[in-house]
Amino acid sequence: MQNYIVVIAIFAKYFIFFKCKATYLNFDTMKNTALSSNNALLSVMDKLKLETKANHTQTEKVSSMKRLFASDYSLTEYCQHLKKVYGYLSVLELLLLQGVSADKLLHEFFLVRRKQAWLKQDLISFGLTEAEILALPKPQPPSYINSLPSCLGVYYVLEGSSLGGQMICQHLTQHFVDATANKLRFYQGYGSETRQKWQQFGTLVNARFPDPQQPEINEIIEAAKLTFDWLADWLKTNPV
Repeated sequence: MQNYIVVIAIFAKYFIFFKCKATYLNFDTMKNTALSSNNALLSVMDKLKLETKANHTQTEKVSSMKRLFASDYSLTEYCQHLKKVYGYLSVLELLLLQGVSADKLLHEFFLVRRKQAWLKQDLISFGLTEAEILALPKPQPPSYINSLPSCLGVYYVLEGSSLGGQMICQHLTQHFVDATANKLRFYQGYGSETRQKWQQFGTLVNARFPDPQQPEINEIIEAAKLTFDWLADWLKTNPV
């Protein structure tokens, strides 16, 4: 009788264990399914932020970007940095305006948000002539910018950089004090309107692609990733 009770107890123990295990596995499956569903329901802008995070982080780790916050950062380095930025921005802005030329709303939207003139202003403050600025090295135009969705992916990176630019502007103002009085126009960006401008861009993108399952969204995300990587590669090349 005692042995029989022991057997029953062991059986009950393992039954409870496997029952709990099955319940846990089922809960885990449900949780993963829920997370997958939530990801599918994210807006385009939310998906962009989530899926380009690694590419964004790698770009921020490039020496030219990290040095902006170095305690021994010099005006000479800063000028070299601006030259590199001018090179890639002049290429991208031209491609973007060409890419959305058939879409009147987007063309006008991008036209008033060009940042190349701000960089030119900073470089002139450093003593460069217009001819010298135009002659600055430029990277090869990327081939993936060939559609409206790809243009939006690129602009996500460029417009998003204005947010980080506010922090860079504030830091360099403190670091160089009066030495950069006329040399921070690019990183000053939209100033107090920066957050509002970013929200306007997000509203535009989400309105264009309200369905999170639209196939064009993958093209937007891929273009944003490639742009972060393209920028990082260009900034890693030798100083101009």
